[in-house]
Amino acid sequence: EIDFLFIDHDKDSYLPDLKRFEKAGLISNGTRVVADNVVFAQISDYLQYVQQRQRDGVVTTHTVVCSVEYSSTEQDTDQEYSFRDGVEITDFL
Repeated sequence: EIDFLFIDHDKDSYLPDLKRFEKAGLISNGTRVVADNVVFAQISDYLQYVQQRQRDGVVTTHTVVCSVEYSSTEQDTDQEYSFRDGVEITDFL
C-alpha cells in the first residue's frame, strides 16, 4: 500500500493513474495524494473526481494555491507578476 503519492507527470494521466492505483488496492485509509499543477494546467477532471469522492465521504481534499515555479517576471522595478497554480492535497479516509 502507498502512504504518500506525489503526482507530477503527464497531466492527462493524473485521473486515470489515480484510478489505477485505487483499483489495484494500493490506495487506502491514510493514503495522502498530492497532485501538482492542477490549477495552471486546468486538470478539471481530476479535481472534479476527488471533489466528488469528498462528497461521497471517501476523502478530504483541498487546493493550496501557489505560483508556477520559475514564472515570476518583472514588469518594472516595483511590481512582480506570476502565474497562478495550485496543488491538490487529498487524504483517503
